[in-house]
Amino acid sequence: MIHKGIEYYLTATSEPDIWQWRFQIGNSIKTGKTQTRLPALAERRVQLKIDATLKAMSNALVHASAVPPSVMKFIAVEASAKGY
Repeated sequence: MIHKGIEYYLTATSEPDIWQWRFQIGNSIKTGKTQTRLPALAERRVQLKIDATLKAMSNALVHASAVPPSVMKFIAVEASAKGY
């Protein structure tokens, strides 16, 4: 199955109402289990895990690329001194 371009696997286990899931984003492999009688609910839970992982990765990239305020202040002062 595919959600937002991410391929994931969902399989029923030998235990009743337990579903095992797996997906990979880049080099990161996520696995887990969820308990529900409904296959559609198990599928939705995996999709929510994918959404949360994508959001966390996006936030990490934004924070990693953010310029610290002290650097921005330095840039502004330099630009002002040069008449920009």
